[in-house]
Amino acid sequence: MEKWQARGLSYVFQQTATPRLPGVENGLTSVPQFLFSVPSVFGTLEMPAWPGGPCPKCGDDMPLNMIHCRSCRELLNTDLERDSVEVPIFIPLQEIGAMIEIMPVGLFTSCPKCSQELKINRKYVGQNVQCKFCEAGFNLDPGSRNISEADVYSKCAHCEQDLRFAKKYIGVKVACRYCAGKLHIVGELTAT
Repeated sequence: MEKWQARGLSYVFQQTATPRLPGVENGLTSVPQFLFSVPSVFGTLEMPAWPGGPCPKCGDDMPLNMIHCRSCRELLNTDLERDSVEVPIFIPLQEIGAMIEIMPVGLFTSCPKCSQELKINRKYVGQNVQCKFCEAGFNLDPGSRNISEADVYSKCAHCEQDLRFAKKYIGVKVACRYCAGKLHIVGELTAT
């Protein structure tokens, strides 16, 4: 007999022998079983261990000393009762949106000669560029009024759609108009 102490209660395990199993050789004469004793206000309650065999609910074969069936989770010992505490229903939490930082890839500006709108990559800021419509050359100076008020563009990091936004949104957290993905626009529009 073994005694175990846990959480202020003492548990007694008493090993008993089962009759010799037919066809078992090599000196094995018994398989151990345990009696489970729990102290209560009415004295010590003893419950016989599961002797092994088919589950009463699903019929799967269960080994000795099991409390629940491995397949259907049915209580195997009829002396035990289900706990009155119900397992709560799983309610998935709303997914936390990832705030991804993006940088402006380039800007939209108009040609000083023909006034056509041009989409120019940020790597050309501070350099001389040429209009693809009238072929007039001009300096893409970041200090000029035309460039400082120009809209910028980038790709959404969530859905890869092209986004166009005013420079006032640089440094601001926004949502993509296509997928509502959360974006933080960072960085100034300077040459890379």
